[in-house]
Amino acid sequence: MIKRTIKIGNYKKTAICKCDKCGIEFKRAYLHAKRAMKQFCGYNCQYSFYKTKEAKKLYIAKSTAKLGKKNPMFGKKLNPIHKRKLAKANTKRIQNKKNLRMAADRLWSRIILVKGCCEICGKVEHLNPHHIIGRKNMTLRYDFLNGICLCVGCHIFKVKSAHQDPIWFIDWLKNKYPDRIDYLGSQRNKITKRTWQDYQELIDNLRKKDIFYER
Repeated sequence: MIKRTIKIGNYKKTAICKCDKCGIEFKRAYLHAKRAMKQFCGYNCQYSFYKTKEAKKLYIAKSTAKLGKKNPMFGKKLNPIHKRKLAKANTKRIQNKKNLRMAADRLWSRIILVKGCCEICGKVEHLNPHHIIGRKNMTLRYDFLNGICLCVGCHIFKVKSAHQDPIWFIDWLKNKYPDRIDYLGSQRNKITKRTWQDYQELIDNLRKKDIFYER
């Protein structure tokens, strides 16, 4: 809920929002606040809200907003040529490996971020999913043991971060997750090739584990 807006300088407009879960007031960019259906002060509040019945009702109402007579295309007929083109385009889009790979990446990222805080410093804002072994390794690309939830600082910007100081990061991993390092070392040299059917099956499995996916 947006309570009021303030201006910082000549251009930036900031919204003072109230968290819909815990009621704490916080600042947020006005454009982001305006587009959001609900306002949350952190990932923990968002995670706990999405488990409630109120959230399910909200998103069911959103998904059915343009069904039936509410849809602007309701009652309009497509000629046979357009129908064939649409069917062909949909088939190509479904079977396109690149689109399926991007969808799987998004689902994997959301599942890693469910942890709700940076695993190094404990921050709950500006979280990123990080691959311990890079995304080019297709065997471990969607493995949850190859993912870690980090804040932006511990991921990229700090002097001691996963990208700026990989040696420090590996030492931290060895102390925190020694078994995981051994597992990743044993799996990283395996070669994996996926067809579009494999990606479709992978996406279905990821959706079962994603708490935010609308079923």
